[in-house]
Amino acid sequence: MDTKGLLMIDPEGCVAYVDAQMADLLGLAGCEIVGHSCFEYVSDEDLESAHEQFEHPGREPFHVRLRRYDDSESSVKVNGHLVVTTAGAIIGTVATATETQ
Repeated sequence: MDTKGLLMIDPEGCVAYVDAQMADLLGLAGCEIVGHSCFEYVSDEDLESAHEQFEHPGREPFHVRLRRYDDSESSVKVNGHLVVTTAGAIIGTVATATETQ
């Protein structure tokens, strides 16, 4: 069964919330992830495309390799969706990451 994790990213790219499944996927405790840039966990090879997707979330799911605490990598499919107030202000992005084989 594929592991699916959830995280909330603020407009600057810092992780504001991470669920236990996402923390497990990265091999860290949630408190070690919150407050850090979401890009710290993206493989160097996928960093440019991850930045592009962050700038334009919600278009299509995309694949990226995440770097785990032990330096191994995990391939995931990411779906990102903007979180917008009723006044139209963007307050972050909610993303799900599903581990792929």
